[in-house]
Amino acid sequence: MAPRGNKGYFHGEPLSFLNDSLPHYLSIAPTKKETFWSKFFPEWDTKYPKLDSEELREELEEEERLHKAESEYMKAANQEEAKRHSCHKAILEAYPAMSKLKGWFSNAKTKEKPRKIEPFRTWLASLTALRGSPRHIQMPWMSWQHPTHGEVLRAHYWAEFGKDADNKEEDVIDRLNGFEKEDSGATDEDTPHQAQTLYRKQRLALMYFDELGEEEQAHMQAEREKDFVVHRNTYKKTLKGKTECSEEELAE
Repeated sequence: MAPRGNKGYFHGEPLSFLNDSLPHYLSIAPTKKETFWSKFFPEWDTKYPKLDSEELREELEEEERLHKAESEYMKAANQEEAKRHSCHKAILEAYPAMSKLKGWFSNAKTKEKPRKIEPFRTWLASLTALRGSPRHIQMPWMSWQHPTHGEVLRAHYWAEFGKDADNKEEDVIDRLNGFEKEDSGATDEDTPHQAQTLYRKQRLALMYFDELGEEEQAHMQAEREKDFVVHRNTYKKTLKGKTECSEEELAE
C-alpha cells in the first residue's frame, strides 16, 4: 500500500520515518496521544535535530554549497544532489516542526479511516437497501418453505392443477406429453397468471395449515419466531459492525 498522509513538506528519510511510526499512532486511543508524542519527538529530534544554533545552519548550508559546486557539470551528480536535498528538506528551514509533524499524522489518520470502512459501508448499504431488516414470514408462505410441509403442498398443487407449483410459466402436463406451449408474444397475461398462481398457493397453504393439529401448528409458529429472532439479532449486529458471519451466512 502506498504511504498516506501529507507529502508536501516531508521527503526522503524523514518521510520514511513518519510512515514507520504511523501504525503505532493509529493504534493509540485519542486520550493517550501524549504518550506517543513523548516518545516520538525525542527520537525525531535525535535523527533530525532542530536548527537551534547558527553553527548547525551554517554547516548544512556549507554542505549544500560544496555539493552543488562539485556536481555543477555532472548530470548524475545533479540527480544525487536532488536526492540529498530532499532528505534535508524537513530540517533546512526553521519551521515550527511540532505542528507540522502533528498535522502529518492527523492528515494520515483522516485518510486511513475511509479506506478501512468503505468496503463495509458498501456491503451494508446493499444489505439494507435490497433486503431490509428481517420480517416475519406469513404463515401460508412459511408452510411452502418448510422442507416437509412444502413437499406435501407441492404434491397437492400438482394433483389439483396439473402444474408444478414452482414453475408459473409452463403447463407441466402439456410439456410431458410432448406439446410445446405456443408463444403468443403477449405479456398482458403474465400478471394475471402469476396472481392466480399466488392465490392458489395461498389457498392451499391455509387449508393445509388448518388441517394440522394444534401441536404441529404451535411447533411451526415457534420455529418461525425462533428464526425471526436469530435473523433480527444478526441484522442488528451487522448494522453495528459486530457480526462475525460471512456474507453468504447473512444472505440466508
